[in-house]
Parts: sequence; structure tokens; C-alpha cells
Amino acid sequence: FLPLKFERGEAKMLSPLLQAEVIVPSIIGGVIVLTFIILMLRGIRFVREREVVIVERLGKYKSSLSAGVHFLVPIVDKPKRYSYRYYASEGNGIVRKIEQKNLIKISTQDQVIDFPRQNVITRDNASIFLDAVLSFKIVNPKQMIYSAQNLQNMLSKLLQAQLRNVAGNLDVDQLIEDASAVNVLTGLLDAEATRWGVKI
Repeated sequence: FLPLKFERGEAKMLSPLLQAEVIVPSIIGGVIVLTFIILMLRGIRFVREREVVIVERLGKYKSSLSAGVHFLVPIVDKPKRYSYRYYASEGNGIVRKIEQKNLIKISTQDQVIDFPRQNVITRDNASIFLDAVLSFKIVNPKQMIYSAQNLQNMLSKLLQAQLRNVAGNLDVDQLIEDASAVNVLTGLLDAEATRWGVKI
């Protein structure tokens, strides 16, 4: 199949060199248009309610995207990625490693983590196991993304340290009878977690 050229009512075949001059620019133009369309489509971001996306322009913070449809400049604007890894209890004594990588959407909903049982020593040298559940909410996504790496693991370690600290200042009887003595943990954890944009 060779393209035809019409002159004065006559059909003439185009030479192979002339065909290449017509076809090659058409292919290059098509590839450029297709690449442009793909880049524009990749720049569209949909953010759901109660989610936030942190956007960086050339590696520097640009904005926080809330719920809605947003357009990012291709190649220049990129969502900030983060990961986390921690250990959680499934309730029947089984401890499981939970790991997420390359996330871009930050949930601002209340989150609950059931941490594994902690062995603590009380003031009267009794060794007991305490089970802890932590409820938290990310209130400042920008602060969280830039000041905390692996937030859930940091909260886990902070909870362990504070739990041992509080339990070490109480007797076994006080821990069993007075639950409000352990509730001091909420205030201690909240004071520390505020640095990371988190509310306990």
C-alpha cells in the first residue's frame, strides 16, 4: 500500500523518500501528543474526605491537598511519600508485623492500634504484663510527615517507655484497683506526640 498523490485528475504514487518525510513526522508528533496526555492525566489527584496529601515542588514543601480534585504540575510537583512499620496484637496473643510502604495519602481519622502485652516491673518488684491500646489522630499532616519517620513505631516505643515509667511508680494493688493512675499515660503521651502533629 503506497499513498497516492492527486494532480490534475491523475493519481500518482509517492516516492519512498517522500513517504518517509510524511510518516516519520506524523509518528513523532503522535508520540509527543500521547506523552503530553499521559503526563497531564498523571497530574490529576483525587483526595477523599478525611485524607490529606502533602505536595512538594522540586523537593520543597508546596501545599497540603485536602478533599477534592487537584492538578499537580507534572515532573515539578510530586506527592511526598512515607512508610511505616510496627508490631500489633491480634487479640488472641498473636503478634503481627504491620508494614506499609510508599503511601501518599495521610488519614486524619481516629486510628487505634492494639500493641502487644508489655512486661513491667512495679514499685514493689512484681513483674506483670499490661495490655495497651492506643488511640490517636493526626491533626497536623505537614508536621507529621516532616518530623516523624515511622510514626506508629515511634508511638509504640513512647507508649512502652511511659507505661514502664508509670507502672514502676505504682504498687500492684494500685494498678489493679485504681485505673485512673494509669490514665495519666494519656496526658504524658499527648504532650510528647504533639511534636509530631498527633493528638492522643
